[in-house]
Amino acid sequence: MIFGPVMKVIEIELRKSGHAAPLAYYHVHWTRATAPLLDELGVVLDHKEAFSSGGASDDENLVTSCAKCNGRKSSSQLTKWGERKQRSPIKGKYGEPTNWDGLSTLFILLAERNLESLTKAEMEWLKALKRVEDQAPTK
Repeated sequence: MIFGPVMKVIEIELRKSGHAAPLAYYHVHWTRATAPLLDELGVVLDHKEAFSSGGASDDENLVTSCAKCNGRKSSSQLTKWGERKQRSPIKGKYGEPTNWDGLSTLFILLAERNLESLTKAEMEWLKALKRVEDQAPTK
């Protein structure tokens, strides 16, 4: 999974460095043509019990989900969602990554350089990720 806002700030940095050619890193709608990585791998927050069905926006009712699954789930109950035909898992030739952070560390670095371009939601993500980073044990 990839943390979507990092793709936005990567594109901003590339533009600031003078890159003028068309890029397909980020688009607000995460479409395949404009943001192919996010179309399949973008991570979002999802409500276990749909917000539209009265589900709360608190930690107990929120999970991370790929954007595709979240869109397919829509407002379905988790029990119904669990009954669907499962997609085949993608298996890496050399096993699952153990240190992959979805580019969230890069997002922190680039977002702090581009605070003026962040949305309110992206600022909240930055604050939350910084809290997690500050609490992580040092190696």
